[in-house]
Amino acid sequence: MGHLWRLPKAIQRLLCAYTPPQREGIFYLTFDDGPSSATEALLQILPKYKYSATFFWLWSQYRSEMIERTVPLLWAQGHNVALHGMNHISPWRKSTVSRELSYAAHLWKQTGVPLVPYYRPPFGHIRWNSLPKDWRLVLWDLMPPDYIASRGWEKELLSRLRAGDIVVLHERRYNENAWRRFFSAAAEFGWQAVALPQTASVQKAGSKIHPAETE
Repeated sequence: MGHLWRLPKAIQRLLCAYTPPQREGIFYLTFDDGPSSATEALLQILPKYKYSATFFWLWSQYRSEMIERTVPLLWAQGHNVALHGMNHISPWRKSTVSRELSYAAHLWKQTGVPLVPYYRPPFGHIRWNSLPKDWRLVLWDLMPPDYIASRGWEKELLSRLRAGDIVVLHERRYNENAWRRFFSAAAEFGWQAVALPQTASVQKAGSKIHPAETE
């Protein structure tokens, strides 16, 4: 079994990562590596706890029939979609990050899937200040070893959860029972899970955001 990983705030600040507002009893729920069949499972599970999440998606996972089924429901439930890149590879070069973000955003736009301007690089690998304008880096506070078929991570995750934490989970169907156990226990302890703030654009400095424009 792997170990839960807490990423220090100091490292996030050093990399100019976005940190959302801290509110008592609330954590920010995010999922990596979709879209997938696990997305559909989550859209059945999350409403039971009135939880919302931000899904960081890879373009390489795109399937038109899945998107047509999931995206309307995803948005109706209060979730949103951000970028995880084109493929699950380490984008160490600044030029690679810029090229991948621009191209992936363009492709998602063509499908009609609206994005929030957050980017989480695969494996968290990124150089300081390498994102294009109007995109913000999002890392995480807590990452359990759910990317492998391990048991018991949900208990440690709950015990180490703090207000305002960004929690990253991974879209794997073998996690369904663990998700249910974690969400159920978190709800019993009074935790509310929310998506990252919906925005039109996000400032480069600090953690302030521009509210999304409404019609």
